[in-house]
Amino acid sequence: MNNSVQQISDMMFRYAELFDTGRFDEFAALFEHGKWHKAEPGSAAARQWITDNVQLYDGQPRTKHVTTNVIIDVDEDAGTATASAYVTIFQALPDFPLQPIFCGRYQDRLTRIDGGWHWTERRVINDLYGDISRHVRYAPRGPEPADPPTRHQGDQLDADLQRLIDRQDIADLCARYTFALDTRDWALLESCFTDAPAFVHPGGRLEGFDAILARSKGALESLDASQHLLGNIVADVNGDAARATSYFQAQHVRAGAPGGDTYIIAGSYTDTLARTPDGWKIAERVQVYLWCDGNRAVVRP
Repeated sequence: MNNSVQQISDMMFRYAELFDTGRFDEFAALFEHGKWHKAEPGSAAARQWITDNVQLYDGQPRTKHVTTNVIIDVDEDAGTATASAYVTIFQALPDFPLQPIFCGRYQDRLTRIDGGWHWTERRVINDLYGDISRHVRYAPRGPEPADPPTRHQGDQLDADLQRLIDRQDIADLCARYTFALDTRDWALLESCFTDAPAFVHPGGRLEGFDAILARSKGALESLDASQHLLGNIVADVNGDAARATSYFQAQHVRAGAPGGDTYIIAGSYTDTLARTPDGWKIAERVQVYLWCDGNRAVVRP
């Protein structure tokens, strides 16, 4: 086996061992020169993401990451490589029988630094989910009642509570999207979407976040200000999938634009959403314009 391929393969398997044994400082150090998952670049950000999002039990996540279907492509002359693999995560706890909780894929970019291979990026692609409520923090668990209800009543109460939590989380997600647009926080905007989102607007269909970002920047970066107001949010949750609708009014301001400084668009969003380890994300957003008012030239470059 090519020595570089062997080194990268060993590093991919070591990644799983360090995480599952709770050696998170060593795990985070793997990303000293790169970006891991949803964290910002660098080892400190990777370590903080674990602190903020991963549930631990006596310092360990009680998981096993099984890595298979490894494919590695090395460009020795350029000192770069790409890799992909399947990952299945198992978890077990005293009150949580051993079971698969996640199936997905890794997509890696690597570079050679001082003779050794280092990640520049590891993307985790979300394909299938089991019960991840004991692994990540987005599904909070409340205290047990002093006088517990019957099993049937308890199941219904748990389902009703989770439905309320999900609906609030989806409403928060929709609000974060508007804040991201108005503050030009493009990282926050990306965090609102799945890994392969779509956005349908009156002018066509956009595939992937890069296309969504390009349209958002083109519409907003030349403005002096914008304000997206959101209301009438209705969410219908079905397990790990959901649909939501909402109304919006978007005010756009560009001082000195010929014909007037403001332009407002009112309409609706219809969203298809997916539950992920990082919470609810928008998989597809359909935007419809209901009415417009003001100077259209404000939003033209």
